Amino acid sequence: NAFTTLLSLAIALPGFQDTLVTEQLTEYQRPLVYITPEKTLLEAVCQLLKHKVHRLPVIDPVSGNPLHILTHKRVLKYLHINLSQLPKPSFMSKRLCDLKLGTTEGIVTVSQDCALHRALQYFIDFRVSALPVVDAQGRLVDIYAKFDVINLAATRTYRNLDITVYEALNYRRGVHRLVIVQDEKVVGIVSLSDLLRFLIADPDIENTLT
Repeated sequence: NAFTTLLSLAIALPGFQDTLVTEQLTEYQRPLVYITPEKTLLEAVCQLLKHKVHRLPVIDPVSGNPLHILTHKRVLKYLHINLSQLPKPSFMSKRLCDLKLGTTEGIVTVSQDCALHRALQYFIDFRVSALPVVDAQGRLVDIYAKFDVINLAATRTYRNLDITVYEALNYRRGVHRLVIVQDEKVVGIVSLSDLLRFLIADPDIENTLT
């Protein structure tokens, strides 16, 4: 497989594994997106969504030192914990299919025995961030996301990209998406970003995200 061969060649290059991360990512470098502690939670969420980042450093404006790291997951967890103290909007009682939340078209799935290198290629070819894993009958088994690829490096699984997606799931840590299933078939995906964007879906707020 050309993809496997290319990656294997890159890994085999002298000094590849010793190269600093900052050196490898130089061409992809972009200004640091951060926020200061006096900003509101809403402003922080808008920054996360506007810049399409999953982690937002909270920086001390005087010393420049990092104080916290704000993530989609932590924001949603905070809202969940304090839900009883917040006004309950009417949409909280509605069905997902009525809310038009998440992705419901063009869902790309992979089978349990799909080779990992093929799944990685799907991320690139279809520009998706997650692949529901289904069995021979098309029923949901699990989900494999781009985020899970990070664990390939931590476990050195990148040396064997011929393993199946199902086997690769053994190295996963945490889930950041929910798969919507109807009649045992995959019909949609809801991510943490989808939830945050929906929760602040107000015309005035939306203008700050464009």
